[in-house]
Amino acid sequence: MAQSQPRKVIRVGSTTKFSSLVQKIHTTEGSLVYLFIGDKSTLLHSSSRIRLLKQEAHHSKKELVIISDNHDILNIARRLSLKTRSPQQVGGDLSQSTPAPGAQSHVADIVTQTKEQAAEHKRQQQAIEKKTRSSIPTPPFPVSSKMPKIKVSSLPKPHIVKPPLSKPLKKIEGLDVRKEYEKRFGSAQQIALLDVKKYPSLLKGALFSVNRSTIFDIFSKLPFAYIAEKLFIGKLFRRLGVKRPNLPVIIILFTVFAVGLFFFAKDHLPLVTIRVTPHTIEEVIPYNLTASESVATPDFENNIIPVQSLEERHEESFTVTTTGSEYVRSYAEGFIDIYNEYSEQPQVLVANTRFINGDAVIFRLIDRVVVPGAEFEGNRLVESGKITALVRADSIGESFNIKPSSFSLPGLQGSDRFHKFSGKSTAPMTGGFDGERRIVTQQDREEILKKAREEMFSIVQRNLRKRIPSDLYVIHELPPDFASIEWSADEGEPAEHLTAKITAHSVAFVINEEHAEQAFARYASEQEQKEYEGYEQGAKREINYTVQDVRYREGVVQLTLEVVQSFRKIVDVEALTNELTGKRDVEVMRILEAKKNTNEFQKVNVRFWPFWVKTVPKDMNDIKIEFDYIDVPEGESDTESQ
Repeated sequence: MAQSQPRKVIRVGSTTKFSSLVQKIHTTEGSLVYLFIGDKSTLLHSSSRIRLLKQEAHHSKKELVIISDNHDILNIARRLSLKTRSPQQVGGDLSQSTPAPGAQSHVADIVTQTKEQAAEHKRQQQAIEKKTRSSIPTPPFPVSSKMPKIKVSSLPKPHIVKPPLSKPLKKIEGLDVRKEYEKRFGSAQQIALLDVKKYPSLLKGALFSVNRSTIFDIFSKLPFAYIAEKLFIGKLFRRLGVKRPNLPVIIILFTVFAVGLFFFAKDHLPLVTIRVTPHTIEEVIPYNLTASESVATPDFENNIIPVQSLEERHEESFTVTTTGSEYVRSYAEGFIDIYNEYSEQPQVLVANTRFINGDAVIFRLIDRVVVPGAEFEGNRLVESGKITALVRADSIGESFNIKPSSFSLPGLQGSDRFHKFSGKSTAPMTGGFDGERRIVTQQDREEILKKAREEMFSIVQRNLRKRIPSDLYVIHELPPDFASIEWSADEGEPAEHLTAKITAHSVAFVINEEHAEQAFARYASEQEQKEYEGYEQGAKREINYTVQDVRYREGVVQLTLEVVQSFRKIVDVEALTNELTGKRDVEVMRILEAKKNTNEFQKVNVRFWPFWVKTVPKDMNDIKIEFDYIDVPEGESDTESQ
């Protein structure tokens, strides 16, 4: 006998995607589609997912067959009227089944049973059945499955004693004991119609074999009682100590609950909630802004906001030893006061006029001077004529660096004016030198400036930042610099040490960043956006400030703001609601998935309530659309349904 053609099996693994599974169902050849659901797969553990697969298969005119070791999955499939198989029933090797897209496990076709394998399987089942039947006691009389019809009212009421439950029936693998009793001895109803007086042991055994539970357990087999049991009514009775609750009481309680649930569902159900994350984009928007100290409040119409300048100063002195040297031959110089007590007429002294002190040190006038005349009252001198003049030593050398002295004019000696003209110095004569000495160099100055930068600039910056309030933002800060420098000697002048008195300063321009954001928000609101709009909750906004021009004296800073702003796609709620009204869940997911692919949504979640509702209500009030404005990366967007 030729071997049958192998069947294609789609294996659902832990990494299988739902959309890929739907696509595979549509593309699989044949009218039957076999799904093997492994233990590690969690994709089809809910009835909604399997129901959607059933609908997709129905659209393709195909029928699903569920293969799994998981009893929960098999029960869900049976409730949905799907065919089910266990791997043992199918037979063959599932390791070579056809993989679904997204699955990493390698599977292939199922190999059907051969004739020898089928015969071996039948022999094993017969052996189990024979072993089971041998363990079941034989009734004391032959019972026919075709019993005569007997009126129940004509039978005497039997006195039935409930057998003890100390010896429950053994569960034999592969065979249902209760069904076996019914198969061999007839149903419980047929046995109950027998003469209970004649066959009391048979009646007792039949009741024991068919049902060992209480009346409540029998009632729980009914559909509405099963629901009551699931709603914890039966457990409530047991907790209250009622072992055999009255049937009417259960029916009344369940009826009240069902009526209340009906009116509640009528007013509040069904309900569909759609949570949407609109598609977002980022744009870099340039914006020119002026910050000025002349305004106290923002002027948004002219794009002007207030600015405040903060200045920090620090003063310090530095001294270094000079490093330059040169051979110097110089004259001592100084000032002397020349007095005229001779006459009221001014007297002229020519250049190089000599002045000599008591130590015979001679100095000469550098320039011609005119000494004012004296003031007399009669022959009495009231006030001498006086002039201060610069004199220079007669020779080079340090010996002319003398202390303050009195001088006479040796050129007038022998005349009556010799004692009427005199000179007097109030300060030492300096500058006379003949030899090598230290002088100030450019290197000495640079050393002082370098030391000042290292010590003063960091102090200025630190003190300036301490003064900036926490609610203000620094848009521009002038680097620390020297405001003033006072040198003790110029470059090239003789000096043993060089001293500099330095003042360093720094300036910062600060603004209230809220003013800049408000100015930009007003500017952005005036820009035309047809498909996108700005939003505040969760929106990304970064502002980078670039200083174009600073007018320090005027207190004006020209700024260019580069604003990185998030915008969301405008969602037409009314149009979306009208489009989804009356649609099934599968159609809703297709519509929303299409909108996500066209960059209308980044993420969308649909929730139907209660769980059995699978169609969007036609009443607009029962459709709730919520927005999630938190930025979601493009790679994480998804469409979900609950």
